[in-house]
Amino acid sequence: MPTGYCRQCSRPFVDLRRRLCGTCYQRARKIHQFRWHDAAPVREHLLALHAAGLGQRRIAELARVDRSQIRNLTVGRRAQDRTYDGPARFCHPKTAAAILAIPIPDPDPKAIEWRQLHAALNPRQTPKRYSRKPGWKDRYAELRHLGYSDIEIMRRLDSSAEAMCRQMARYQLTPQPALLAECRHEQDHRKARSA
Repeated sequence: MPTGYCRQCSRPFVDLRRRLCGTCYQRARKIHQFRWHDAAPVREHLLALHAAGLGQRRIAELARVDRSQIRNLTVGRRAQDRTYDGPARFCHPKTAAAILAIPIPDPDPKAIEWRQLHAALNPRQTPKRYSRKPGWKDRYAELRHLGYSDIEIMRRLDSSAEAMCRQMARYQLTPQPALLAECRHEQDHRKARSA
């Protein structure tokens, strides 16, 4: 059952993207009709508006965009595990134009003072489900600080030597010689099994 009609070819279609059928959407995408705007200048403008005393709700009202778009540009979207994935790198040109069109008002000292007082009296504690989970590099640094060698860390993280070397290369860390020897041994063993 079609859910709408394509605005270019008027064909009934089930899953519309920007009110276009799949064929017209791909054609428009290829000719760069939907160009995304870099979100960095928009984020800087949002931070300046926040510093002047405007909140997310007021900025969304002035720009006539949804508050979730403002939150996506400043904090990011909530992922499946309920952690935020970081601020968006791109935004839609209409959203960028609407936000950048808001003039930065003169800072209202009373509003800023009220915000600081409100923040001091009502400190928000980040719920555990939204707190950032320690990543691989954090766990590795902690174990190294405790005095574990790379081989011991590999065993504690339940990893293979090859995976450990890949992760260390990803974070530009230098593996110890014992780990490199273990990695070569695993590679030789794998080659021998496949031959």
